[in-house]
Amino acid sequence: MKAILICIAAIVVMMSCKNNQALVSEKGSDRGEWNLTFHDDCTEDWSKLWFLDGLEASIENSDNGMHFKAGPEAANDAHHAVLWTKESFYGDMKIEFDYTRTDTANKYMNILYIQATGDGEGPHVEDISKWNKKREVPAMREYFENMNVFHISFAAFGNTGDGFHYVRARRYPKLREQ
Repeated sequence: MKAILICIAAIVVMMSCKNNQALVSEKGSDRGEWNLTFHDDCTEDWSKLWFLDGLEASIENSDNGMHFKAGPEAANDAHHAVLWTKESFYGDMKIEFDYTRTDTANKYMNILYIQATGDGEGPHVEDISKWNKKREVPAMREYFENMNVFHISFAAFGNTGDGFHYVRARRYPKLREQ
């Protein structure tokens, strides 16, 4: 089974996680019990447990949690932000987190990437931390064209600003034309 790398991504919006919230746990038995394998209360130095894609992204830790913020320019790939756990995980998993919206944007989305590995083609080796530099400008195509990843869009408003909310799940890589 491949390692699982968890990511929380913000595209043009900001988010916070609250104190004492389990982020990832792993199934411990056939009785449905889960054993905690990763926890971050998001109040300490984020860079100890996470790595960040996005030169314009920022993260601030406080007693209230982690404030994760993309850059201010909409529709500019350089202002996207993607936050990854440094640790990889195996097996069945359950993810729990609190999300607090801290912006007023009415378009674009937030994404949770799960089970991310490089597709193994060219520089996109399985261990995505080996090609972090390639994602300093986190263009969506770098993820869905070059990773084996499960993508969940949430707290989303669509790209048109029509106020349409949705939750969508996708599996990548997208199919390439022959």
